[in-house]
Amino acid sequence: MRIKIGVSSCLLGEEVRYDGTSQYQPLIVEGLSNRFELISLCPEVGIGLTVPRPPIQRVMIGRQVHLLRVDDDSFDLTDRMRQFALQSVEMIAGFSGFIFKSRSPSCGLDAVKLFSQERGMMAKGEGMFVEVIRQQLPKLPMVEELDLTSRLQIEAFAEQVEHYSLPL
Repeated sequence: MRIKIGVSSCLLGEEVRYDGTSQYQPLIVEGLSNRFELISLCPEVGIGLTVPRPPIQRVMIGRQVHLLRVDDDSFDLTDRMRQFALQSVEMIAGFSGFIFKSRSPSCGLDAVKLFSQERGMMAKGEGMFVEVIRQQLPKLPMVEELDLTSRLQIEAFAEQVEHYSLPL
């Protein structure tokens, strides 16, 4: 049985982004698909959003981060995204790594913009789906596509994945 790596669907060439495009990463796919089973996952499609769709962003309301549609504050996806992430943990626990889409409000690891209610940029942090997965699976090797821009970086991640997959 091949070792599994989760990959944000858009990075595998699926046209699931808010604007109906993909962010296909041939170097990553070609560098890893011969050694690992790459499992596609798009949390935004997973919670029922359409393609294309209005963009979403992380917004601080009071002391809590919410996931809101840019054009409609009443369209709050926070609970749906957290619930989907919790439901995905069991499947992702069977993976030995995950490659996420950078800057995505659901999948970004650390450079996702956080806005105030007035929509001023406040800070940067992790996407809402990633936040839940990191809490539940803190040792799972996770990277963004921006961390895998060379064969050397891809090989280093592959070794990390293989080490993680070894029985204790």
